[in-house]
Amino acid sequence: MHNGGNTSTSSTSGGSRASTSSTLSYSYDRLGRMRSAIVPGVSTNYYAYSIHGQLTNEVQNGVSIARTYDSLNRPTGCNNIEKKGNAERNNVFEMGMQGFI
Repeated sequence: MHNGGNTSTSSTSGGSRASTSSTLSYSYDRLGRMRSAIVPGVSTNYYAYSIHGQLTNEVQNGVSIARTYDSLNRPTGCNNIEKKGNAERNNVFEMGMQGFI
């Protein structure tokens, strides 16, 4: 649960089998925005925000996702970068005039 300030919380939940459980840890900044969500050995996600509170960068298990916005704070694009060893895959998406990728 989020309890204000720079916090870290965690919860444990059982899976579909009685022997399966995992701990999910969250951390938040002073403004209540999620900074990370981690399930050890399964998933690691980190988040960064603009001064306007928009999600600008996200890293999901090594895949970096950068989001861009125009001067009216509308989403304009997304750049996904995935690195595996020496290889790098870069996908760029831009929003059209009607707001579609």
